[in-house]
Amino acid sequence: MLDVVLRNRFLVLLAALVLIFLVAPFVEILRLGPFLTRLLLTGVFIGLLLSAVFALDPSRRSRRVALCLLAPALIFEATTIWSTSKYLVLTEYFFSALFLAYMIVMILKVIFEQKYVTANMIYAALCAYFLLGMFWSAIYSTIWVLDESAFRHPPATEPGVTQFLVGTTISAVSLYYSFVTMTTLGYGDVVPLSSAARSLSSLQAVVGQLYLAVLVARLVGLHIAHARRD
Repeated sequence: MLDVVLRNRFLVLLAALVLIFLVAPFVEILRLGPFLTRLLLTGVFIGLLLSAVFALDPSRRSRRVALCLLAPALIFEATTIWSTSKYLVLTEYFFSALFLAYMIVMILKVIFEQKYVTANMIYAALCAYFLLGMFWSAIYSTIWVLDESAFRHPPATEPGVTQFLVGTTISAVSLYYSFVTMTTLGYGDVVPLSSAARSLSSLQAVVGQLYLAVLVARLVGLHIAHARRD
């Protein structure tokens, strides 16, 4: 059983990432209060971070480095359940973004080291894409903490629903804006106003398109090479 889980570790991470998208918006809709909302979102996010470390090859140094980056991220993530101090939250965002960036690099390294197109490789590519969106989500939340006028939101029906900050790295609005930007969907209900927000939004849109273009080219190239060898 354990061997099956290890072979499909990227599928486990992908399931955790999808769970984030299912939990984050509904926790806010339930109106459990600020403390319970932060508690549930923090628990889900910590589970995601642990799943990300599990996805790395245990025989390599990468998992040890990931654990070293994960420790401060978990500490500050848990601390923000009781305190939403601006500097504490910014520190949490820094370590979480650093950990997510490292995971993206490591997963992409695994993808480009593969010589065959496998299901595990596709799962890894999807995980890297989701993690990329979450990385930018943390960046936008950081900008919002530093400057609450950096983004224009639609009129809120409930206090705090349209905030980028809910006390944890994961916010339904920041995730929504990140992936709408990365896929160049651009509904326009959340609009960047500051120079930093506009520049980073443009950069994310370019990175998102390049990621898909390069990844598809890689998968197609491997498939053609494998077909010719057969």
